[in-house]
Amino acid sequence: MDYQEFIEKLREQLQKKMGEETYMKIHKVQKNNGICLDGISIWREGENVSPTIYLNHFYENCQEGRTIEEIAQQIKELYERYRIERPIDPAFYCDFTNIWRHVSCKIINYERNRELLKDIPHRRYLDLAIVAYYPVSDGAMGEGMILIRNNHLKFWDITAEELIHIAKENTREKFSYELLDMIDLLQNYPGEEEGILSVEEIPETEEAMPMYVLTNCEKNLGAVCIIYDSILNHVGEELEEDYYILPSSIHECIIIPKREEFDAEEIKFMVREINETQVQPEEVLSDQIYQYERKYHRLSMVLENEEEYPFLEAEIMI
Repeated sequence: MDYQEFIEKLREQLQKKMGEETYMKIHKVQKNNGICLDGISIWREGENVSPTIYLNHFYENCQEGRTIEEIAQQIKELYERYRIERPIDPAFYCDFTNIWRHVSCKIINYERNRELLKDIPHRRYLDLAIVAYYPVSDGAMGEGMILIRNNHLKFWDITAEELIHIAKENTREKFSYELLDMIDLLQNYPGEEEGILSVEEIPETEEAMPMYVLTNCEKNLGAVCIIYDSILNHVGEELEEDYYILPSSIHECIIIPKREEFDAEEIKFMVREINETQVQPEEVLSDQIYQYERKYHRLSMVLENEEEYPFLEAEIMI
């Protein structure tokens, strides 16, 4: 059974289980790093918001032996668990004064998201892009986020520059940063920190390589910490030396002191290998590595070829 046949049979089976009074729509959802998933939205009369349930991994389940009826039952149960029964007033989100204090930002890879960024207000930052989102966290809508798009700016009558500025300020105020010792982290949470390098993947050197994890208090989308010079400067004060930044994922970065015995190209190779084998494709941040120079408050990319990117040095963001 090919994928399209699976989708059609799954929809038929799900409609039987949900009843004719239930409406459903299968649609494409553009995710981070060019990942496109098929999602199904289900709603009943009186509901105007529906959780999106992604279908792609269910096809893998089917290939592994699960029946379509079993999968349809699981999707029905997911809908019942996360359904939003009371109508949501869309006018609330059309007034920027209602939501501006909650708008936050994250960083994503620029090149891997070129198509997405055509529709997303953003600001270029090294080989990355700063984008804004509205976090959803309440009893009715559960946990999630709404990525802010260009058409939102028209409703709100604000510019992309104003939006990103507000999102940066809010994020700094709401999410404090954490600098965690890598060894302590791996010992306390063995096998649970996806995207973070394991001890076996640390390059062998004559002396142990000190490594730290930079993230936010939520440990979610914490790589955004690197856009703030105040945070980078505090990290430098803690280490008392310049340092490399390895983008472990969109959720955290790895900090390594910049010393002669640590080869930058070897570290960059390690980052690329980890991105290819251990980080979820939609959570990869970059294959590049960065360096922070405390004296100049300067964050820049460590490049083999300086013509590779037009933006080598990041603007200081206090």
